[in-house]
Amino acid sequence: MVGWILNLSRQRCYLSNEVFRIGCRYSSLHSFEKYDTYNKRKYSSLSGKVKTGILMMNMGGPSSLDEVEDFLTRLFTDKDIIPLPMQSMLGPIIAKRRSPGIVKKIQ
Repeated sequence: MVGWILNLSRQRCYLSNEVFRIGCRYSSLHSFEKYDTYNKRKYSSLSGKVKTGILMMNMGGPSSLDEVEDFLTRLFTDKDIIPLPMQSMLGPIIAKRRSPGIVKKIQ
């Protein structure tokens, strides 16, 4: 499972991973002031601090032991899931190094 921190602020709720930005805007039928009051009341704690939640997502997995390295390579080279510097070079190296240990644990 992969988790992202979900920040619920007065004007927008968003995932801390910038790729998965979710706007929390009311429809155009309601004024922004009404939305802001509603949002502040619903998502703010009594102390006025922003509440934080954790979103857990199941990313799937390899269907066989032969696919473990390929799955890890796709996982570590996907910039939307795990941002790394020099990701296109580091991802395959990390996957190749981690695969044997993971295959042993799965068997």
